[in-house]
Amino acid sequence: MRGFVIMERKKILLVNAVNAGGRIQVPVGLIYLASNLKRHGYECEVFHVVDSRTLDACREKIRCHDYLFVGFSIWMGPSALDLLSLAALAKSRGIPTLAGGKFISSLKTETMNEASIDIAGIGYCEDTIIEVADALRGNRPLGDVKGIIYRAEDGEVITTPRRTDANIHLDRFDYDLSFVKDWNLYLQRDHSGLVLLDPLETQRGCLFQCSFCFHSKDDIYRDERGKKQVCSHSVDYVIEKAKYLKKVTGVNKITFCDDEFWINGKRSLEIMEKLKQIGIELLYMRIRFSSINKEMLRELKRLNVNSVACGLESGSRRIFELMNKGQTLETVEKKLKILQEEGMKVNTSIILGNPTETKAELLESVRYTLGLRKINKSLNIVAFVYAAIPSTVFGDLAVREGFKKPDSIRGWVTASAENHDLLKQWLPWYTEDEKKAMIRRDDYFSSNSTAAELLYGYRKKPLYIKLLTLPLYLYERISFYRLYYWFFSFPIEAKLFMKLFKIHQHFRERQKK
Repeated sequence: MRGFVIMERKKILLVNAVNAGGRIQVPVGLIYLASNLKRHGYECEVFHVVDSRTLDACREKIRCHDYLFVGFSIWMGPSALDLLSLAALAKSRGIPTLAGGKFISSLKTETMNEASIDIAGIGYCEDTIIEVADALRGNRPLGDVKGIIYRAEDGEVITTPRRTDANIHLDRFDYDLSFVKDWNLYLQRDHSGLVLLDPLETQRGCLFQCSFCFHSKDDIYRDERGKKQVCSHSVDYVIEKAKYLKKVTGVNKITFCDDEFWINGKRSLEIMEKLKQIGIELLYMRIRFSSINKEMLRELKRLNVNSVACGLESGSRRIFELMNKGQTLETVEKKLKILQEEGMKVNTSIILGNPTETKAELLESVRYTLGLRKINKSLNIVAFVYAAIPSTVFGDLAVREGFKKPDSIRGWVTASAENHDLLKQWLPWYTEDEKKAMIRRDDYFSSNSTAAELLYGYRKKPLYIKLLTLPLYLYERISFYRLYYWFFSFPIEAKLFMKLFKIHQHFRERQKK
């Protein structure tokens, strides 16, 4: 890799991008990497591509600066093409390119099928990126850096040993939020004030092995004994970062991007208590149904947390067991009853079109999930279409059923989005008519959940909602049975509902002002 040694350069650019229509999220991973580079004497910038204007601005940066390297956090979807075009530009100027992130760690060597990528970082890269930077400046051989895949000068693709050192104490890494230059990209407003979704993580990692989730099949995030790792920040570290957010944004509510916040209940409560003291509350909390108990919910309510997000993933018993979630449908029902008794709002999700799922099982899943409304009338339900993910149990199952697995980042651009045509590869019953129904199901799930929340989710309904009770009730019932019987022809009432919903949004906006 001698040709990449550029001893005089210390400036580094780290870039990520958002898929069109996707939520613009704080680039948490890149901030950690940039902070560690800064601590080791490198000059680093984090750049977020969110539209064509910022894409052009990033191109101009790469044209005008001689970087030590440009790093890209690449996610599944069309935004990957924008980042690959930027990587190609950097390569044309003799600048090495590094790709990383959860998706790249899933692809592994397939990443190197992209000519514009020189090095792929696998797994957590805070230590890796420092060693890569040092290697590119000639201070160590690139082949000695653990946790990377790279292309040597002769074109050979080389994989170094994976990192197994657990970053249990995340406080050893800084998380310098001053790398975010425009917080307006990420701030939202609800009736109670400013909201920031997922600007911080208090811990990283997950103890479970859900078959559809990233790395359910490989050992990227496991220790030497094969045990999955959860690495944590201290409570004081989290609060200091929250204080900074409060100071620079005035935010009232946040969420954490932890896979599950409630791994250590005592620690979680301490964080929420201290957040409240500085004027910040959790908007909602991601948690597994199996972790819920009455005492915990009462503590959450005391701290003004009134909403939780719990993934159901499937209401088909066979598919649910195949998902290996480590809980039962009976547990889901039991915990949902407790959530209802304690007056907690619940958001849940299911995945449709899983490998080996029959049409009968898809309907079983939909009907079971809708049936949970008997326990919680305002239950918010989101139904996603399954996307095959590399390095997963379900991804391999999709291949076995006929999925033509792409061999490069570009190949996953359409394979990763909600591409209904791909379902035909692993679902033999999935016809064009089924495709039309699956497309329409999204509008009906979202509007049905909205109608249910307007009808049953308020302790004290606003007057304008009371006046709309009858049409809301009629729509909730019609859309419910549309979903239950999977019948979406002539969706006239959906257009009517959207007009009513716009009226609701108008009143909400007036209330905020």
